[in-house]
Amino acid sequence: MRLLTTAHSAKFDGKATLFVAEKTRQEGMDPQVVWGPWVGELEVFSQNCAHVDIISPQAFEAIGPVVREILG
Repeated sequence: MRLLTTAHSAKFDGKATLFVAEKTRQEGMDPQVVWGPWVGELEVFSQNCAHVDIISPQAFEAIGPVVREILG
């Protein structure tokens, strides 16, 4: 428990890409607000799935092309 209360993460000044599972996103939770202190720029892609399903084959059908484009 001490590790969790004493750990510090440095801000990543680059661009991060976040895939948000909308079916289980807490109401009112804004990814830009939550992640803003930790990244320089955040690009958010909403996914119509639950968090547990974000790595499912169905989710990857939508996520895969985005990742392919990002990686060029």
